[in-house]
Amino acid sequence: YELDLPDISQQKSVMVRRYLQQRRHESEDVDERNIRHIPFDLNHVLIRNQSLLEVLQNAGLKLKEGGKVPVPTMVVCEAVLFYLIPGAVQSISKQLFSLQAASDVSVPVKYCFTDNLSKVGVTPGPPVPVSAKQKCETWLQANGKTLLDHDSIWGGAIHFFSAQ
Repeated sequence: YELDLPDISQQKSVMVRRYLQQRRHESEDVDERNIRHIPFDLNHVLIRNQSLLEVLQNAGLKLKEGGKVPVPTMVVCEAVLFYLIPGAVQSISKQLFSLQAASDVSVPVKYCFTDNLSKVGVTPGPPVPVSAKQKCETWLQANGKTLLDHDSIWGGAIHFFSAQ
């Protein structure tokens, strides 16, 4: 599932379709129906009080009772949070962190963020000597997640992390 602004989502869909059609002769396993481009302004989570998980479910994401995902799942958030209203970022992260693997799924839901986290309180700079990694880990722990790997650039302005 790929969420983006409507115009961008449409263009991504066209580009992916063209790419897959060009490569179809190389692999019989290519099926563009496995990719869902969802036109959605993520700020609507806040300004229209829309549930991100409901948007995903309406697009076909299957969740079991209690918001549990029935298949191994990775949530990727890449260079989008700094464009959003702070309240939307906080709501989105809370909703995504509420996802849990169903009891019959052997791996927990994993998260991969390459983004700015200042709108959730993980800010670059002081207090020193607290590192960007420590700030990120504290935020994740407060949300019931475990940091697996971390790096940052520009003094902690951009984080690269994986968690579960």
